[in-house]
Amino acid sequence: MHHIKRYFFKMLIAVPILALSSLGSAIAQQTPAWPTKNIKLIVPFGAGGSVDRFSRGLASQWEKTLGGPSIIVENRGGAGGMLGARTFVGAPKDGSVLFAGIQPTLSMNIVAQGADFSLDDFVFVNIEQRDYSSITVPAGSKYKTIEDLVNDARANPGKLKISMVPGSGTYLFGLAFIKALGLDVNVVTFNGGGTQRTDLLGGHSDAMVASAYGDMVLGDKVRVLAVSSLEPFPGWPNAVPITKAYPSIKIPPIGDNRFIAVSKEFAEKNPQAFAAIVESYKNNFNSQAYQDYLKKQGSILISAYRGPEQSAQMVRELHDVVVEFKETLKGN
Repeated sequence: MHHIKRYFFKMLIAVPILALSSLGSAIAQQTPAWPTKNIKLIVPFGAGGSVDRFSRGLASQWEKTLGGPSIIVENRGGAGGMLGARTFVGAPKDGSVLFAGIQPTLSMNIVAQGADFSLDDFVFVNIEQRDYSSITVPAGSKYKTIEDLVNDARANPGKLKISMVPGSGTYLFGLAFIKALGLDVNVVTFNGGGTQRTDLLGGHSDAMVASAYGDMVLGDKVRVLAVSSLEPFPGWPNAVPITKAYPSIKIPPIGDNRFIAVSKEFAEKNPQAFAAIVESYKNNFNSQAYQDYLKKQGSILISAYRGPEQSAQMVRELHDVVVEFKETLKGN
């Protein structure tokens, strides 16, 4: 009889404990791994630039899907993007701080500017915008094809003026293009694409190495002879991919690749939360609302979801090209 009483007494205690345990498990399953608070998105360039526009557009759409937390864009420009990258590397490693950057600019910070951080400090969620490089001439130029330009450069060494913007992916492509074809040209540099395009339209440069997507604002004022993409770029269907014009040269599809990243320490210590970030980002990108936004902005042409693995591979490929041109990028 006493054994029966003790059994029922234990059951009376055990049932509430089991119930509380089950309730706790259910609550834990409902608690999101990410986000747990507002998110800061660090942009390593000033307001109004291409990365800033990309970041603000993404943040405004993405935060609508998070169920409360906001994504706050913080501009930390300076030193060609290195100041913002350093700020991110020193930020809390709890998933509340993300980084919006450009590759190969990030590698240029590391290889050519001697940054006190490395690629290993970043885990890439996605390279969303792949803005390919272009070789562009004024609409009235005598150069109708990329072969016309290259042949004239070879016939008149040191005469042709080709403009570029140092520190950008397009600059890296320009260096690779000149080296691969063994050209002797006069490289003119500008601080930004706006002044570079004004120079070209003014007839001061024979050609410019710029952004295929960015050149679209010039419309019929220019002719894009070639692009760095492996396939024709939809915005300039008549522009030939450089590796198809010259199959013997080995130039990867270099351009300005805009990405979102988290810290390596956070991703490794919090794999569930990192997976939640990737899934949240992917769902937002594939949503009808975001696709409609990209179409309205016109950036659908250069936008894609690639995921962490493919993005990391692209980052490393471009890093290798930066290493190849290390001395030139340093000004040696």
